[in-house]
Amino acid sequence: MTTMTSLRDEIGAAMEKGQWYSTHKLQHINVKDIVDELLLALSGMLGDNKSLFNRISRWLEREFMSRSIYVFLDHFSGLFDRMVKTGADETSLGILIDALAAVPKDSEEQPDVSVADVVSRTAFRKSPLYASFVAHRTSQLLQRAKGAMGE
Repeated sequence: MTTMTSLRDEIGAAMEKGQWYSTHKLQHINVKDIVDELLLALSGMLGDNKSLFNRISRWLEREFMSRSIYVFLDHFSGLFDRMVKTGADETSLGILIDALAAVPKDSEEQPDVSVADVVSRTAFRKSPLYASFVAHRTSQLLQRAKGAMGE
């Protein structure tokens, strides 16, 4: 359990520092690489660890939902699907976060929120994560409008 606690603490520290992904191939102290390490450790665990997998998955959901990180989210595409494959239960929030991560930053696509229940959709749309998606899209639209007007 010490390994899991250590990885959780390292992920939290990297989140606080805004180190979401590697900008250099020798940099491994970032959320993406540590989460990958966590998933590797989880996939190698024997026995019934569903409760642990679920706690880790819920913790990651809460951390992602509470942060304005849409511009980094593509680095975590399919994360919660991978959590399910390691043994965690599938949740509506995990599905919604994966759906948002799959939306290209430069497109006009919207995440498919119909895959989740109304309670989860409401929580998702009120989250800082979704707000950062809306802010990014609004900024894109304004930039396109300025470009079209010749500014």
